[in-house]
Amino acid sequence: MKWATYRATTFNFVLPSSTPPGEYLLRAEGLAIHAAQKMGGAQFYVACAQIRVTGNGKGVLGPSVVFPGAYTANSTGVLIPKIWSRIEEYESPGPRLWPEGTEESHVLDGEVKKPD
Repeated sequence: MKWATYRATTFNFVLPSSTPPGEYLLRAEGLAIHAAQKMGGAQFYVACAQIRVTGNGKGVLGPSVVFPGAYTANSTGVLIPKIWSRIEEYESPGPRLWPEGTEESHVLDGEVKKPD
């Protein structure tokens, strides 16, 4: 199984047009789950960047979370007791995506697979 960041050197994304202008701390997070079958086995790789958003977006941001504490060692997507049985679906830890209705997607062997 190959995930969206397999051998990636850059990660491009588009902010929703409804993002209000302002200064933001963008948190990019990679989560290695190859040892996630045991408590504390998942490995987090985090980087942050200060970004300035311009434009006229009028969306209301949310949900917001606080780090540390947004999720724990036994949260869904962090602790996966049956990791070595075939994973059919993966639910990322943390809050729902913004804006409402945004779908999470993963890459499987080079093809985009969206949850049903």
